[in-house]
Amino acid sequence: MPAVSVWQKFFNPSVILQSLGLDKACRHVVEFGCGYGTFTIPAAKVICGNLTALELDPAMITYTQKQAAQEGLNNVFYKEIDFCSATTEMGKRCADFVMLFNILHGEDPGQLLAEAHELLVPGGTCAIIHWNHDPDTPRGPPMKIRPKPQTLAALSVEAGFSTSPMIDLPPYHYGYRLLKPSA
Repeated sequence: MPAVSVWQKFFNPSVILQSLGLDKACRHVVEFGCGYGTFTIPAAKVICGNLTALELDPAMITYTQKQAAQEGLNNVFYKEIDFCSATTEMGKRCADFVMLFNILHGEDPGQLLAEAHELLVPGGTCAIIHWNHDPDTPRGPPMKIRPKPQTLAALSVEAGFSTSPMIDLPPYHYGYRLLKPSA
């Protein structure tokens, strides 16, 4: 991760979260990889319930905890876990919104999408953002592992989500708002 001051220049979290459907009706949000809290803090300010931030790096958890405390937020909870090699063990159907932001370039993105599907209540939303598949983006994983939008769309359908149009999130990202079918 670059320095937080550099990292935060790549995103407009409020616009991204709104574009992906996060709103005050969300009661339980699960975020895979909170990092610096770039999306954790703005999301926690919007929702009416709790946000569970899953993160491997204890330093990132500590950083985000401090940010949440400075903002007076008491609706953010943390779980230190390597969700790429273990299930979240949170149970099925516990969330109405899941965030998978800039993490679907690992060894098994389908497994993360399947885990998100399991966590969601019927009718719940899985929000995805990833770096554009363009070598001119200033950050992001190497191009050989950076997923193309059509790849993530196909993996999302395989995981059980309904299809959605790609959402352009300039200047460096694209996203999807995926729905878990109600039936």
